[in-house]
Amino acid sequence: MQSILQKKSFILALLFFLVSLTILFVLLSVIKGSEVKYKLAEEKWQIENAKREDMGTLKNLLKEVDKEKSLLDSHFIQNPDVVPFLTTVENLAKKVNLQIEVASVNVNEKEPALLVGVKTSGSFGNIYRFITLLENSAYDLVFVSADMKTIEDGLVNRVSKLPEWVATFEIKLLSFMK
Repeated sequence: MQSILQKKSFILALLFFLVSLTILFVLLSVIKGSEVKYKLAEEKWQIENAKREDMGTLKNLLKEVDKEKSLLDSHFIQNPDVVPFLTTVENLAKKVNLQIEVASVNVNEKEPALLVGVKTSGSFGNIYRFITLLENSAYDLVFVSADMKTIEDGLVNRVSKLPEWVATFEIKLLSFMK
């Protein structure tokens, strides 16, 4: 009887062992699956975190570049913004005590350029300073033509006792966008 009891105990222990072993393998496969899911989720999180950091860096870079862009845009004139450019030219002439008259404003159809005709009068030195101020302005300019001559009547400026000069310029504004 003891051998039957030992056999039953052995079979029961073996059965319990096999059930435990089966549960162990099932749990191990569930753990492995969870580990794979965890690694995939962690990789996805790291990618999203890197994207978020890149977006933050990009936002900061755009803020820095925005200041430079507005400065660069101030050097270009768009079609409706011709008046501020003409005001700048007139202010530069007044700065060096010249009388100025804008004779013509033409938009070149073939290329993005603005042609401005200007007539000034004053002393030779003031006209020269005006040209220098225009060349050193924030705009990209080219003098297409320039004609300078003294007034034929030989008029002399009452204050400086220098002869009056008349200059006619045609200025091509290259930093112009249609």
